[in-house]
Amino acid sequence: KDIPNGRARSGEVPDLGSGWISYGYWNNDTGNSLSSFRSTWTVPPAPSNDSGQTIFLFNGIQNYGTNYGILQPVLQWGPSAAGGGSYWSIASWYVTSEGDAFHTTLIQVDEGDVLIGLMTFTGKTGAGFNYRSEFQGIGGTTLNIANIAELLWCNETLEAYGVQACSDYPATDFT
Repeated sequence: KDIPNGRARSGEVPDLGSGWISYGYWNNDTGNSLSSFRSTWTVPPAPSNDSGQTIFLFNGIQNYGTNYGILQPVLQWGPSAAGGGSYWSIASWYVTSEGDAFHTTLIQVDEGDVLIGLMTFTGKTGAGFNYRSEFQGIGGTTLNIANIAELLWCNETLEAYGVQACSDYPATDFT
């Protein structure tokens, strides 16, 4: 729906909460497989308060079914199953709804670094689809996943855990 004068409507402010705090998405219902999905962003300032929180920023693609999964190049602040701490780091992940998680080794990055998170369709194995996730141009971030259901649901996401105050988010007006 068009919004008069190009203004956005106001909505609810995202919660401090836990899990997916805010996201935008597009579902590929074109009948054609995605060849790639790329996002470029700049590593934000660290949170002004460190209370052991975890912040994930990522672009991801999901599939459907009883054991669906999400492929994602992830920018992370704080601890996770891959490690981490009071610094920004990156890794590629594939996580299933059954709780299986596969990831590359974390690589520390700095505020202001420009990152390109890229997922690419690499072929088919029988009825299964093969993909690669990586941070373009950064070695050690490539994760190959084979023989899974087709990835169709694209998203840009802010996910967080242990956030108690706004100062637990990156110290910037926009993330």
